Amino acid sequence: NLTPHLQTLVLNGNNLGHNGMKALCAASSSLSILQRLYLDNNNLGDDSLESLMLIIDKCPLEKLWLNNYGDDMKNHFSSHGTQLLKKRAESIRPRMHLYIDDPPATDDTATPPTTED
Repeated sequence: NLTPHLQTLVLNGNNLGHNGMKALCAASSSLSILQRLYLDNNNLGDDSLESLMLIIDKCPLEKLWLNNYGDDMKNHFSSHGTQLLKKRAESIRPRMHLYIDDPPATDDTATPPTTED
């Protein structure tokens, strides 16, 4: 079994979604030395936050990628979800680098622009 020796896991563009994240989270105890996790373009959103936070808790991650490129299977975290994930990473893994795209300005939790007189 090579799983306990896995330091880098690249799952970019696999359309994991919420169910895939739950499965990865269930396996995270077997990934005891996982340092780098690539989850770009996996159709992940706020429904995957709990699983991502548990992975951050269980794995000694140094780098976690949740970016988007192209138009397929983009991750879609809200501003609030992005902030929760960043705070959890900072508190549990202060040296971990979290690479996540900022939500678009049209996000429903974005602050509306102010008008000047």
